[in-house]
Amino acid sequence: ITAQPQAQTVYGDSNVSYSVTAEGKYLTYQWKKDGVELASETNATLNITDANATLHDGNYSVVVSNDFGSEETAQIKVSVSMWYPALISGLKLWLDASDLSIAGVNWIDKSGNENNANKNGSPAIVTNIQNGLSAMSYLGVASDYHEWSDINDIRTVFWVIRANPTNTGWMLADDNQHHFHGDTFFWNTSPSGSVTNGVLNVNGTTVNGQTANMNSSLAILSIVSLRTTGNVEASRFSKDRHENFRNWKGELGELMIYNSVLTESEILKTEGYLANKWGLTDNLPTNHPYKDTAP
Repeated sequence: ITAQPQAQTVYGDSNVSYSVTAEGKYLTYQWKKDGVELASETNATLNITDANATLHDGNYSVVVSNDFGSEETAQIKVSVSMWYPALISGLKLWLDASDLSIAGVNWIDKSGNENNANKNGSPAIVTNIQNGLSAMSYLGVASDYHEWSDINDIRTVFWVIRANPTNTGWMLADDNQHHFHGDTFFWNTSPSGSVTNGVLNVNGTTVNGQTANMNSSLAILSIVSLRTTGNVEASRFSKDRHENFRNWKGELGELMIYNSVLTESEILKTEGYLANKWGLTDNLPTNHPYKDTAP
């Protein structure tokens, strides 16, 4: 065995895979849970679909064999966390590209509100961008964007996002408003004061959106949160109103919009959820409560 299966955070209703790598000829594989062989799990990779604590919590290992003998991996503990962002009230829109393989006509809203985002142009899915997960990619052209019905009472937003160095797009946009107005910085002097006076975090650290360079801050896939000081409006990602030069160039992994003012504890918990899910915990500050454990 040259590479052991690696433990990872597992969230309820998500999909996760564990793999072993071994050298030898004519190898066979048998996965076990709590020492009991799992029927039909005889490949190098074990796939868990729609993770459920009752069904999937336990200690897993795999035996690799051939005619000359066998070796068993160390056990990895699978513990499914049943906390997820929809448990916080006020979730209006949740776009999650992590388990997508193609960019369909509609990006399905996971909030339960059916605020599905219509695809315009050719945004595309990039698979295995981070921690084995997928993200939606935008080329920075006017034709590429996603649009949903207006949400005019936005108070808290989360992104998993990366910016290309030549990006000129905005974090959020609308068909007739420009509340989220960036350029070199996250926000310039034009957007709503509810945005500029809000609390902006990048990877769990508070930054000044009017002095922090957006593209360099988001040079790697990052977790961004914003709590506004009043209601703001958005209906698009990657196209501002009628403009043809404010289009995102980079990737969007997740976007969550709440019409409620999340508490500091709820923001930390959601940042922790995203960081553990996307394998971005190393980017969180050392004192973040969910740097080492998932919520």
